Amino acid sequence: MFRISRKGDYGLLLLTSLAKIGVGNVVPLRKLAHTLRMPFKFVSQIAPLLVEAEILGSKEGVGGGYFLARDPRSIGIGEVLELLEGPVAPVACMREGCVCEPACVQKSVMERMASSFQRSMRGYTVADLIGKA
Repeated sequence: MFRISRKGDYGLLLLTSLAKIGVGNVVPLRKLAHTLRMPFKFVSQIAPLLVEAEILGSKEGVGGGYFLARDPRSIGIGEVLELLEGPVAPVACMREGCVCEPACVQKSVMERMASSFQRSMRGYTVADLIGKA
């Protein structure tokens, strides 16, 4: 069964919290981590990935922190999860390579499942998570 890791879960939680505060409103990451009961060290590894993808913005110095850089309606859940989790792969060999490939009867079905799941995830945004779609 497909399972979102803690990294993906925390990333979405971080985004939904910032979306509730509003686009462009800066919040210190330590405060967010404390409020959301997430380990600061772990969240501080996730936030820069979201900045690099231009989903979050950051401000350094006094009054610094992170802010939502885009409208929550334009941030796809699939985009975020693929960024933090990697591509959807129902079976490990889709990520790592398959030693059974010449005899594998599952590959085409698993690829179609992954594609279907990706399309489904693209249909939801951070705005859906906070009820403002």
